[in-house]
Amino acid sequence: MILAGALCAAVAITLPGGCGTDPQRATTATSTTTTTVPVVACDALPPTEAAAQLLVETVADAAAAAADVAAGRIGGYAFVTDQSNAVGSQIAATNGSSRSSIPLIVASDEEGGTVQRLKQVLGPLPSARDVARTRTPAQAHDAAHDYARKLTALGITMVFGPVLDVGTGSAIGSRSFSPNPAVVSRYARAVASGLADGGVVPVVKHWPGLGRGQTDTHLAADQLPQLGDLASTDLQPFRDAIAAKAPAIMVSHAIVPGLGPDPVSRSSAALSIELRDAEGFGGMIITDALDMGAAQMPGGQGAAAEASIIAGADIALIAGPGSATVAHDRLTQAITAGRIGPSRLHDALRHVMAVKGRRCGGRA
Repeated sequence: MILAGALCAAVAITLPGGCGTDPQRATTATSTTTTTVPVVACDALPPTEAAAQLLVETVADAAAAAADVAAGRIGGYAFVTDQSNAVGSQIAATNGSSRSSIPLIVASDEEGGTVQRLKQVLGPLPSARDVARTRTPAQAHDAAHDYARKLTALGITMVFGPVLDVGTGSAIGSRSFSPNPAVVSRYARAVASGLADGGVVPVVKHWPGLGRGQTDTHLAADQLPQLGDLASTDLQPFRDAIAAKAPAIMVSHAIVPGLGPDPVSRSSAALSIELRDAEGFGGMIITDALDMGAAQMPGGQGAAAEASIIAGADIALIAGPGSATVAHDRLTQAITAGRIGPSRLHDALRHVMAVKGRRCGGRA
């Protein structure tokens, strides 16, 4: 099995048109039919609706997102606590309250080990470390594929994982496959391709890699080595994932000398210049949760969401009661006032629509 090829083939299902295809002109092909991908007039979306597409909210369960979905404040939600057997019916009810024709992202942290939200529903998964110790990459792929099929049956469309961090720093621990970047790359690509083959969008994380960090970014700021020092180790699994056409990357709130004084999640030098231009990533960029200690800034999550989108993120991951209202209002104002310019907004929406099985119309 060629893992990069397997992931490319899988992304052709999740990202219409497949690897190396312009999403503006993509079609989805099966063995018997070819279907035109639904088009969204992204440039014609009202600022309120465009702002919603740039936000995913972390929630305890789907019911907790229902009000924000119904009000059109978010483009998706993500589980950050353990789910009950009612999760499927809750997702159906919440998604049914949406008045938008654009699908919602329904995401979950499903790494295995200490981070798995569906373990009470679908049974426990081994940690990344144990996967690398006890399974071949092919077995890891097949297990991820089977698990993804169960997730899609519940209505989940995206997984925040696998973890590409090399080593155990920043409290990563057993969430990392290995301190060896080659091992991380092999297993992460196997898991990502398995998830995609099963119909779920994998989001590799936490770029540019937290494995050599010293501080848990949930609690406080963490400074990584300089970018050049990360190149041969921490960045390599991400470069391999990008070469394999990974559909989405989650970026951390760590600080990297040489990429500006701000966390990479709101650094244009990190997101637009390094990740987009230098590394060549063409998929969706989502921030880690903006309620984390390392993401704090004056103005709260609304200001952080705006700064992240302007810097080059496509989705800001927000958390906590009232966060969707605050962030949605802030992004709506930023779009209306032109602080988030038309080109930046169009690019962000184009990347978001791709993982939702849509494409933006209205611009070549």
